[in-house]
Amino acid sequence: FEEMAVHRNQPACIGCHVGMDPVGMAFETFDNLGRLRAVDETGAQIITKGEVPLDAGKVPYENAAELARKLAADPATARCYAQRF
Repeated sequence: FEEMAVHRNQPACIGCHVGMDPVGMAFETFDNLGRLRAVDETGAQIITKGEVPLDAGKVPYENAAELARKLAADPATARCYAQRF
């Protein structure tokens, strides 16, 4: 979590991290093999809640499942995928 904060404070990094970090935080409870975990490699408690910028403004979520539901319900998500592909 602290490493991401460092990136968000670097002018060259913030453009990407401001959009990616909120989504990535929701999935931190999964390790590199997809197993659930409660702490990270350093033993720190994993925080999965955050907020993502959607059409309705900054929308809070508590975990990956809630984030997925909110993304699926937001028209901006479909629009973003259609524009990127």
